[in-house]
Amino acid sequence: MITVFVCEACNTPVIPNLRQLNRQRFCLHPACQRLRRRQNQRLRRSKAHGKLASARVPISVDPGGWEAEAAVKPHEAALSQFDPAIIGLVSLFIDSTSQQDILAFLRRCAARGQDILFPPNTQAAVQSPRPRPTTKHRAVHKFEVG
Repeated sequence: MITVFVCEACNTPVIPNLRQLNRQRFCLHPACQRLRRRQNQRLRRSKAHGKLASARVPISVDPGGWEAEAAVKPHEAALSQFDPAIIGLVSLFIDSTSQQDILAFLRRCAARGQDILFPPNTQAAVQSPRPRPTTKHRAVHKFEVG
């Protein structure tokens, strides 16, 4: 017997994946999957924020736990992926301790490195490829043997 469920996002009947019979709540449409991911992210962040708030530990002190990373804002989470030594070096280099300033500098460095390693090929886009000559005869080379 085939089990059918109703998608929580679009309310359409769906046949679930056999491996997810009792757990699947959303269909495979991109909008429904987007809603599912958004709900899961909110749940993770609220759980992580609740754990950290109850322990009264600042988010920046927790060494790399996913709970801390889920509770922070996306721009702060992007900064936590770098080694603390790199963050300290950048902070000394730009003479700022602001996380936003450090992240902006790192993004500019990454963009510049991308341009150095993979330069935009603007000349190739402007020049059209040279057309091949359309000849019906092949060139005949004469060699003198002597």
